[in-house]
Amino acid sequence: MSQRNVQQVIGRLVTDEAFRHRFEESPGAALAEMIVRGLELTTIELLALASIDRSVVARFAEAIDPNRRHRPSSNAASRERSSRRRPVR
Repeated sequence: MSQRNVQQVIGRLVTDEAFRHRFEESPGAALAEMIVRGLELTTIELLALASIDRSVVARFAEAIDPNRRHRPSSNAASRERSSRRRPVR
């Protein structure tokens, strides 16, 4: 068992929102993505990770970055910045 590899997956789940969404949709596919990138996981580790309660992962992610939920999307933030710019004369 490789505790470091399991920790790497858990860390990615709570810090990478896009990966977390892919994991919520298909844990097997998200974990396969990690394996393709060179991460070695045993069958037991894969089964354990795939069975993680997604709501717990979401709460943990929120605890690490409480502002995540309140942050505007990149497109909205870009529009807001451009609306504050002064017109060029």
